[in-house]
Amino acid sequence: MSGASVQKGNSGKATLRDVAEAADCSIALASHVLNKSYGNISCTPEMLAKIERVAEELGYASMRSKHLAQSARSYCIGVNIVGLEHNAELSKNLAELEHVAIAAGYSLMVFGFSASIDEALVFFEKKIKKSQIDILVDLSGSLEQKLSTLVDKYISAGLDIASRCKKAIASL
Repeated sequence: MSGASVQKGNSGKATLRDVAEAADCSIALASHVLNKSYGNISCTPEMLAKIERVAEELGYASMRSKHLAQSARSYCIGVNIVGLEHNAELSKNLAELEHVAIAAGYSLMVFGFSASIDEALVFFEKKIKKSQIDILVDLSGSLEQKLSTLVDKYISAGLDIASRCKKAIASL
């Protein structure tokens, strides 16, 4: 297909082919890099960075990520209690969250990391990327800066946490 012009799909968004051509790599390599499914494909860190940069510049969003974002639900709400030493509101907040979750058909997973906040960040990032939790509630407030950029449905510590969780569930 040499000499063929690159055309964007009907939506005007960049296609995988557009990204591959702009990054000067195969469509297969671009697909593996952008879908984080490396398998037997080897790629230099420079090429990986180039493909990701080009995809971002072109506004590429994979169909897989769109589909997962729309359809993958775990019906599980992650609750972070990292960094809570002695908090009188903890039991009250957990009871309220449990009531809201059960009423909506969800379960709560409560996570606590005594070792470090960094370990908690890595853990929650994996849970979010694998769609193992739909909403993350941070009762400690210690993860807000990092995780609020990773997940759309992030609820930070504070007043009316149960009602904010209920609204987040309703918006799923």
